[in-house]
Amino acid sequence: MTSKIFELLIKDHPPIIKDLPGDKLVPISPLHLLSTQNETNTQFINNINTQTNSTKEENLSKFKNLVEFTRTSRILTDGFWSHSVPEISSDPKLVHINPLILESLGPKLLPDLAQQINNKLKSRHNNKDLESEINTLEKLFSGNVFPREYFPISYNYGGHQFGSWANQLGDGRAMTIFSLVTNSNSAFEVQLKGSGRTIFSRFGDGYALLSSSVREYIVAEHMAALGIPTTRSLTLLTTGGNVLRENEIFQGSKNQNLGNGAIVSRLASSWIRFGSFEYAYYNQKQGNGGELTRNLADFVIKHQYPHLEGSKTKYLELFTQIVDSTASLIAKWMAVGFCHGVMNTDNMSIIGITLDYGPFGFLNKYDTGWICNESDHSGRYAYNEQPKVGLWNLMRLGGVLYDIIADEYKNTHPNNENNENGVGKQVAEILNGYGKLYNKQYHCLMCKKMGVCEESNDYTKVYEELVYPFLEILEKYKMDYTISFRMLSKTIMILKKHIEEQKPNLDKIPNTEFDLETNKELNSWLSTIMDNIMTDSNLNHLGQQALSNYFSNVFYKYHISKAKNNQVGIFEYLDTVYSTLNKTNPQFVFRNWLSIDIFKGGEADTDTNILGHDDLDIDKFNELFSLLTTHVYTDAETLKEEYPNASRYAGPAPEWSINTKCSCTS
Repeated sequence: MTSKIFELLIKDHPPIIKDLPGDKLVPISPLHLLSTQNETNTQFINNINTQTNSTKEENLSKFKNLVEFTRTSRILTDGFWSHSVPEISSDPKLVHINPLILESLGPKLLPDLAQQINNKLKSRHNNKDLESEINTLEKLFSGNVFPREYFPISYNYGGHQFGSWANQLGDGRAMTIFSLVTNSNSAFEVQLKGSGRTIFSRFGDGYALLSSSVREYIVAEHMAALGIPTTRSLTLLTTGGNVLRENEIFQGSKNQNLGNGAIVSRLASSWIRFGSFEYAYYNQKQGNGGELTRNLADFVIKHQYPHLEGSKTKYLELFTQIVDSTASLIAKWMAVGFCHGVMNTDNMSIIGITLDYGPFGFLNKYDTGWICNESDHSGRYAYNEQPKVGLWNLMRLGGVLYDIIADEYKNTHPNNENNENGVGKQVAEILNGYGKLYNKQYHCLMCKKMGVCEESNDYTKVYEELVYPFLEILEKYKMDYTISFRMLSKTIMILKKHIEEQKPNLDKIPNTEFDLETNKELNSWLSTIMDNIMTDSNLNHLGQQALSNYFSNVFYKYHISKAKNNQVGIFEYLDTVYSTLNKTNPQFVFRNWLSIDIFKGGEADTDTNILGHDDLDIDKFNELFSLLTTHVYTDAETLKEEYPNASRYAGPAPEWSINTKCSCTS
């Protein structure tokens, strides 16, 4: 097996989860039975057929039974992982390898090599110079072959789903295969998602649709480009097989029982979830787990929070760090208008990253009660419920960490006769701090989205003065969330132009008021340009007037006042605000309709059908990937020549897609 990318990335790093106990019933992977390195299951069986009859039957039966056992659902009572065996992909085809993540993983040549591969993948003809590289990557990231000793495993965890304890869940279609080491010597664990059944699959088949895989692959990198902690994407490929599902991923779209299968290889420095601790705790309480919770906490501290090792209150500090990172993460979701859709405890990361992109969505019209998940009938995971759900999930985590926190409290307070109250008070204080931290983070982010470019000791006050009135207008008149914030930079440039025209020699704001409210010319002019700025929101006259009044009496006054108080040249100040707005408010977000637009609906096209399947438009896929990552903050007007769909993708969602929701079926 020859691959420059693989050789440069992989060192001697099997999955780090093996530091913890695994499945006792299958202590060794069935893949250990492979007689030579890099064999597939099929090759092993073929080799067996050359053996004597008695040996052949014995080895073939042993291998098949072990493999089937790793794919048969059962309860794993005392292990954190189990061995898994990917199912063979009949015709794996690489769709994309991510050059962005490779920049942080290895030598400088890796991103360039990845881009060369992606260019070749646009037309799989005349690619002999990279044929070996591509074929190896297809075998490796489909799970058809494995380097010796890198045997795949699946994580065990439980979780509260829609508020109810669901017991064992686990990786039902994900397998961790190896670790990649970054330039800074930190490790990412690589998972294959959609590679077949595991012991945690329950009634599922372990596969994934190409449509949902494309969404997860792109959105993870999109979130990273937006500065939101997330899992990352490495490769996307099709399997050559069909996946049976009851309906398509989008409610209201054409039913389609069969869809193309795909596998995403995704990365995270940890796949441990709140539900991992919950499952360890509940098994421990039942007498099955011993010190499972403590062992897991020590493992997480060692690999993710090493600065806590040696602390006498390391478990309390671990909980504090998880609370803080969760509050920060959800504040970032809310600021960018992201709705996760399934905030079950098994989808909550202990390192504060966004996990498991199923029925997610970004706001179209600003609707605080928006529900993106078609299966969420009660609205538990609606957009505005996310901060509260985050706290609810942390309370579940605090409950299962309580005992080990109590033990260390006894050690640090040996003379305290009322340990129970002391521990309870500590945990409660940490949870109480969640709301304060979330509000501080959210208000800070929202103020920056309004162009506040200096540090404030009281973002809440600025939020109430500047941000909240704007959000009220957006919701009342059903304005597009992303477009409305993005257009703020245009209004700043319009104000600058107006001041230049009226007072071209003005350097600093004079002591006399620059009266916007009574400046009839400016107000008249604002009303006129509102039609041009907000045409896509279909504002009625009352909405236009409300917005015009807001700019005159709130937004412009705030920034002119800041320039005056800071004794900064007005034009210099407005340039800084403009830059802040454009760096904070994205031009592009991954709206649901974009996932549909890059598919051809099954229409055959011999010129672009380069994947061996007939529904993904590879040119649109590459265009969308670039716009949502490299160019997420770039003005669409400057991209039209290179990216023909830039203006359309930066615009509002088509009317037919405004109320589309995603299901959990993928």
